[in-house]
Amino acid sequence: MSSRYFSISYEDLSFDKQQEMIKEIKDMLIPEWKIEAESKKNMEPYCNMKWQEIYCRIYAIDWQLWETDEEAKKFDWEFAVDQEAEEIAEEKCNEGMKHLQTEVNYE
Repeated sequence: MSSRYFSISYEDLSFDKQQEMIKEIKDMLIPEWKIEAESKKNMEPYCNMKWQEIYCRIYAIDWQLWETDEEAKKFDWEFAVDQEAEEIAEEKCNEGMKHLQTEVNYE
């Protein structure tokens, strides 16, 4: 019996499959981030902030966009967290599929 090996990368997947994988990873990341951020809600300077704002401030996500108090009032914290999760999920998918090979047997 003979075999061939094929390398498969993340980019080889269909767009729909990529989006499915990203969503699944995001759905695991965001609840963990929420728990982490909410554990700091009673600490200064995070009192009276939504968990998304706390998380963005802790990790300085898009900090250039909310550097002043006036900018922070207008900033879309939910969108920033969602975009950060999407970026990290895509990186994890790319990294996870870097060395993926499949074997096909034929005669």
